[in-house]
Amino acid sequence: MTELYDDISIAWAITSLTMDILGSSLILYGVIYHKAISLDTVSVWIIQQLSVIDIINGIFVILPITIGLYRGWIFGEVMCRVISVFKIVPTLANVVLIVCLSVNKLYRCVCPFRMPRTITK
Repeated sequence: MTELYDDISIAWAITSLTMDILGSSLILYGVIYHKAISLDTVSVWIIQQLSVIDIINGIFVILPITIGLYRGWIFGEVMCRVISVFKIVPTLANVVLIVCLSVNKLYRCVCPFRMPRTITK
């Protein structure tokens, strides 16, 4: 039963990593190469940063978990501590950027006529 659970966990982690990197890459491609998106520059910048942080999260969070499930932790004690830092920092950056995007959208809804004048100062 535990082998089945391990196989399902590994398959789920690999699928999550693939979808994370593929989805974030598609968002970056769409935002960078197709300038027809009608968002203001602050929102586009925040979306780009969220995509980059999602890719970093996929590499530093999902990939070590997948390797750890498959073979056990093979990188040593120091890398265990380093990866722990790389797990926390992008996650916190993701939360801060989502809050910034929410405040930006709230400000655009509450004060729609003052928004362009405030952002360009």
